[in-house]
Amino acid sequence: MTYAVDRALGDDAGLDLSAGGESTGGGSTGGDMCKLVTDAEVQTATGKKVISHEGNDSSCGWALGGALGSAEEATPTGNVQMNILGELSAKVIPVLGEQKAITGLGNKAEWSGTMAPTLRVHVKGGNVMMFMIVDPPAMMKNSGVTEKAMPGAITEKGPDGKERVVSGTSAVNMEYPEVEKEAIAIAKIAVSRY
Repeated sequence: MTYAVDRALGDDAGLDLSAGGESTGGGSTGGDMCKLVTDAEVQTATGKKVISHEGNDSSCGWALGGALGSAEEATPTGNVQMNILGELSAKVIPVLGEQKAITGLGNKAEWSGTMAPTLRVHVKGGNVMMFMIVDPPAMMKNSGVTEKAMPGAITEKGPDGKERVVSGTSAVNMEYPEVEKEAIAIAKIAVSRY
C-alpha cells in the first residue's frame, strides 16, 4: 500500500520514505496482532463465540458465532477487525458519520457509528489502532439515528419536535451503544498490551 506524500513530512507522518512503506513502530506484537487480545477476551467483550481468528503484524480478525451458550454458537454472525496503521494512513481512510470523542483510551480516541462502526485509538509511535465490529444482533439493538444539518441546509421541526433537514445535506449517524461498548472493551485490552 503506497501513498503520495510530501517528502517534507517524512518520519513526522509515520512514514519510512527510504523503504517506500509505512512505519508501524511503537508497539510490540511479535509479528502477530492477535497476541494483543485473546479469543476469550473477544468472547467476553462481545458475548459471542469466537469461531476463528487470523492475523499478521498489522491486523487481526475474529469471526464471531452466535451468543455464548446458545444453539447458534457455531453459526457465523459477524466479525471483529483490529488494524494498526500510521497516522497519515488513518487520515486517508474516510470516516463515515460524526465522530464522538472517547476519553481515557490511548492518546486520543474517536467512535463513529455508521454502517461500519469504527473506533480509532491514537497510540504511541504515531500509530492508530482501528477496531471495526460487525455484530448484527448487537447492531439491531440500535437506540437510534442522529441527523446533523450541514452548513446551508434548511431544517424544520417534525411532529416529534426534532429538527429535520428538508433541503440541503445532512450527516446521518447510526448509534450502536452495544457495539461501541464491545469495541471499547477490546480496545482497552489491546492498547494496554501494545
